[in-house]
Amino acid sequence: MLVISTFDYHPFHKLSVVVFGIAVFLLVFLLVCRYAHIESIAPPEGDATRWLDFGIVSFQPSEIAKFGLIVLFAHMISQNLDRMGTFRYGVVPYVGIMGLVAALIFLESHLSATLIILMLGAILMFVGGTKPRWFVIGGIVLGVGLVLLLLTKGGYQMSRITIWLDPFSTELSRDATHQTRQSLYAIGSGGLLGVGLGQSRQKYLYLPEPQNDFIFAIVCEELGMVGALVIIVLFALLIWRLEPRFKRYPIDRNRNKRFRFFLPTLLTADREKATMESLWPLALKKETISKQTVGELLLGVPTA
Repeated sequence: MLVISTFDYHPFHKLSVVVFGIAVFLLVFLLVCRYAHIESIAPPEGDATRWLDFGIVSFQPSEIAKFGLIVLFAHMISQNLDRMGTFRYGVVPYVGIMGLVAALIFLESHLSATLIILMLGAILMFVGGTKPRWFVIGGIVLGVGLVLLLLTKGGYQMSRITIWLDPFSTELSRDATHQTRQSLYAIGSGGLLGVGLGQSRQKYLYLPEPQNDFIFAIVCEELGMVGALVIIVLFALLIWRLEPRFKRYPIDRNRNKRFRFFLPTLLTADREKATMESLWPLALKKETISKQTVGELLLGVPTA
């Protein structure tokens, strides 16, 4: 953190369009490799193709796209902060850019990243000052569009949603529901106070990527419900402290200083989505968790 605190962020302000352009190029390049069946560079994972593999390094372009979107939005908001309440400057450009990125990621058959991009983009617009009514209208349109798309062309995506809704269904293969089930086991094992810092069992070969994708599930297991709530509260306080709508003093009129404010705010929103990803498995019907309640999963206390 000490090293990062000395990092000069100004180049990102000046090169935001270039950073975003590189991210879009990588997304397009991945799709070209996918449909050209160049599996040595873009190895498929079932029906999805999410990774670029160059031998010595491999990465998901969607992760680069998230950072590019944040940098570009921070730049745009800092330039147009006084006009973010208008439809022309506070809605149209952001929806267009966000829609482009989301569409490219959706073509990878990467539904979760698509939804995260849309959620992240909405957070960035809210922080920037877009009026709430546009979120209501956009949410309705997006919801209807997603339902129609999934019902008509969303075979793989629909299977992901089915797994998310009922990971303990006997009609689904155990391999397909493995990650969701194991994350719930980790959350339930923590109980009220957790098994102890560093004492997680689920992170050893049970949960993939415990250091990022499922980090909050591991936190629940090691620190319990109390530790998990503390982390959520700390994130909420951090966002409240940074969010301009709740600040008690106006944002600096200098555009470079605005960028210094918005960039860490939006990066914080991106880190917050990792917490939300781990919480998604809890959004289940009670009967799909073997008649356990969410309280039983969190506290480890059997229900009557």
